[in-house]
Amino acid sequence: MKRVCGLLVFGILVVSSVCYAADAELRLRPYYLIPGQDDYWDYALGVDARYVFWTNPNMGIALSGGLATWKANDDVFFEDGLAAQLDGSALVMPLGASVLIRPMPADAQFDLTLEGGLRYVVVDSNVDLAATDFYYYAEDELDIENGVVGVIGAEFGFPLSDAMGLSFGFGYQFDISEGDVEWFGVDIEEFEMEGFYFNFGLNIGL
Repeated sequence: MKRVCGLLVFGILVVSSVCYAADAELRLRPYYLIPGQDDYWDYALGVDARYVFWTNPNMGIALSGGLATWKANDDVFFEDGLAAQLDGSALVMPLGASVLIRPMPADAQFDLTLEGGLRYVVVDSNVDLAATDFYYYAEDELDIENGVVGVIGAEFGFPLSDAMGLSFGFGYQFDISEGDVEWFGVDIEEFEMEGFYFNFGLNIGL
């Protein structure tokens, strides 16, 4: 994972240095994510901010930072003879970069943006796991390590003026390097962050 993160940081620095003269815009995106690991997570709500460099009318690079809350599924579940229950949420901060492609002609009534990118995800866990075999009871906060995810998505944009527009989109987030989940100092699971997401937002030309 260290190698992946190092490459990600290096790529961001390179992109920043070569795109200084490109057209730019700021994109703000509230989003809702449906986790694939739904036995443990109900949903995720977050917001993403992107600084986009358009190197030409059809291709650009986005530097991205965001903040999201992953809500734990508090339904009781059974595993290895134990009845268990999660409570709380995890604060997640994805940081990374994406390649953007705009295949629509400049005179189209709406804009289509296709995205592929990487995110290094910082996790601050505030999730408790309680388990019992009906003789003994144990409860402790989960320690969740950081991870790396990839994203692919599509967005439709509608201009409000020459410098501002609205958009909505959807996509899929998939795991590249999953963070370990520890309970009482023992690895019990991996934090899977994959899932489908939906967003809407505001585009501001700079």
